[in-house]
Amino acid sequence: MNARRLLSTAMIMLIAVSAFAAGTQEGSEEMITLLHWTNDSFSPSTSLVAAKVIYERIYSEFEQENPNIKVRYEVLPGGTEAHQKVLAAASVNQLPDLGSIDGYWVARLVQGDYIVPLNDLWPADDRADFLEDAVKGVTFDGKVYAVWFYNGSRTHVYHKDLVKEAGYDKLPEGRDEFIRAAKKMVGRDRWAVMYSGDKSEYTTLHMLPYFWGYGGDLFDAQGKPAFHEGKNREALRRIYQWYGDMVNTHKFMPAEVVNLNEKQIVDYFYAGQTVVWPTSSSRMAPLRQNRPDLYPKVGIANYPMEQGFTAVGHLSGWTYGIYTKDPARQAAAWKFIAALTNSTNLGQLNQAHGHLPVRKSIVDTNRFFAEDPVFKQFVQLMFGAPIRPRPPVPIYAASSLEIAAQVGPVIMGKMTPDQAIDAAAKASFEEWERTAR
Repeated sequence: MNARRLLSTAMIMLIAVSAFAAGTQEGSEEMITLLHWTNDSFSPSTSLVAAKVIYERIYSEFEQENPNIKVRYEVLPGGTEAHQKVLAAASVNQLPDLGSIDGYWVARLVQGDYIVPLNDLWPADDRADFLEDAVKGVTFDGKVYAVWFYNGSRTHVYHKDLVKEAGYDKLPEGRDEFIRAAKKMVGRDRWAVMYSGDKSEYTTLHMLPYFWGYGGDLFDAQGKPAFHEGKNREALRRIYQWYGDMVNTHKFMPAEVVNLNEKQIVDYFYAGQTVVWPTSSSRMAPLRQNRPDLYPKVGIANYPMEQGFTAVGHLSGWTYGIYTKDPARQAAAWKFIAALTNSTNLGQLNQAHGHLPVRKSIVDTNRFFAEDPVFKQFVQLMFGAPIRPRPPVPIYAASSLEIAAQVGPVIMGKMTPDQAIDAAAKASFEEWERTAR
């Protein structure tokens, strides 16, 4: 009897263990663990404490509300190295499920069929809350491939007290008056303005609003370089000439900018060694944190152009996109993107990061963007005029660097503006021919 009981008990235990194992296996099949490649700024790893707390809450709440979905994130390296890592992974089919994607990468990812369209995942009514340009900038052949989640608008940031010392209530936006004002701002150990001048996209991003304001286009409809032709050439020639004139003719900008980018120029602005710092709205939150005494003294102005022309602001920022081709994983990835970009969460993140919103409802409901003395100026500038995304063509990144690379030689008198255009075009066409094969 005891033997039969022991056998019976053992069988019951075996059945129970088998059932538990089967249930666990079945549960694991239903469980989805997403891998998200992201910039460190856009994750719980961010060093910006206000944003870190929000990301941690979003991740936690998402997994509580979706118990069958876990999100694991990995931080990409910075700059162009991140883009190359994504392309390298794509070439061997090793992409994650979703990613934080710099806006200008999207075209190259679409070209390689590495990213999936979101039309069937992203509800039309939610999409309509985003700025039209933010959707158009990631739309190809009628298909939307990414969700833009902020704009890092670039323009002139200036020290209001120093502008007033020169006799102006605000920084002039007309070219002739700007030149007159800038000459008055130059002083001992102080320059009027310091633009990025190194070979980086920082430099090009400050050239584009001028270029578009002159009616220029970098590429033709096929994505082929066109900035060396006709009105496009004239637009770029004017910009190279302007950079050279600021240093050599008007003498209110130092030649040393050829070795500096906008992140480095911040130290000159903090020290009062430049009155005007052409930079991004994204750098205003660190400014507020690092120099609360200086922050209320900051003014915002558009790039100065000749009469009859107005600089065109650009859409510059990051997006979320989905790489996985698996429908179930796509649905899970979209749920996470939707959580990151709903109006409440994204509004809080935009405020914490100091990013300009691309959702209209955030501007309508988040008082920060209406009341903060600096950001309300950025919002008025961005929402009160046309904006354009960086050209959504695969060779934009290469052409951008080549255009920036010629600024230094022009400033140093080693090239004329026309020679600079020809050099940038030659290098861009070499890249065009390589990628078109």
